[in-house]
Amino acid sequence: MDSSVAVVARLRGAALRYGTAADVLSDVDLTIAAGSFQFLIGPSGAGKTSLLRLLGLAHRPSAGSVVLFGRDVAALSTEQRDRLRRRIGFIYQDLRLIDELSVLDNAALPLRLAGVEDAKATGHARMLLAWLGLGELVEVSPSRLSMGQRQLVAAARAVVCRPGLLLADEPTSYLDPDLAARLMRLFRELTKVGTGVLLATHSRELVARHPAPVLRIAAGRLAPPVAAKPMAA
Repeated sequence: MDSSVAVVARLRGAALRYGTAADVLSDVDLTIAAGSFQFLIGPSGAGKTSLLRLLGLAHRPSAGSVVLFGRDVAALSTEQRDRLRRRIGFIYQDLRLIDELSVLDNAALPLRLAGVEDAKATGHARMLLAWLGLGELVEVSPSRLSMGQRQLVAAARAVVCRPGLLLADEPTSYLDPDLAARLMRLFRELTKVGTGVLLATHSRELVARHPAPVLRIAAGRLAPPVAAKPMAA
């Protein structure tokens, strides 16, 4: 990799275990550059979600190093980790929307937590939701939406702050091909402003339709990326 390219995440020999169980990730080397897009594929139980959670600061590595935005996460205080986490967008597989809040308030929540004034936060979230085809649903509860619509709200919430790193866990699993393509266009626009994107998926169709470097994980071990190609227009 060109040394002039900014790196948002770098793992070297990283491992992860839960409690006293065997490692779920072992000896992982990974670099995510600013403005890059990579797929993460592998069978169920291979470690895709665990790798995303490690990058998302849900866990500390049990071995090796994880460096995010130039900071070794092992050396960070709880407050520093919380600040760093605000630079990371995460689309969870289980979505984690708050049904007591409206669609608009769910999407605007990261901006409000970051101290953005309410009018600006809701205005930006409203425009993003409209672009995703949810403009008529901003005042309803997520509980009234289809699973595909809920997935789009979760995506909007993850990207509303233009994160430096976006981690997406099966973000198109409930979307038809047209909506999946719209979401992928959004991710591509984020890479243009410097966001590094890592997208975990089981969908061979998604990978085929949107060529990009592919990382394969099996039994907690990551293979080198395959055939870096530009994303489809």
